[in-house]
Amino acid sequence: MTYEQYIDDLYNHPENYEIEADSFGVRRYMGGYMPMDKTFVVDDEGTEILCHATGYEVRPDGDDTWWNEFKDPNTGELYLGQ
Repeated sequence: MTYEQYIDDLYNHPENYEIEADSFGVRRYMGGYMPMDKTFVVDDEGTEILCHATGYEVRPDGDDTWWNEFKDPNTGELYLGQ
């Protein structure tokens, strides 16, 4: 299955996927692929940290975009990116 087919299947048949929703309306599910790790600026001083992909895709409530979830290996803080 290509990535495009996977996304199409996710939107047209969400019952095939385990999608979690928390009390804030954030939805997340284990994506069909593992993105590459990504560098984030983590403070006002411009410090960059290589964050590791968790494999989850997240859609905050009110947002139409699914974002990849990344975890800071030092603090455990989560970031969203594409």
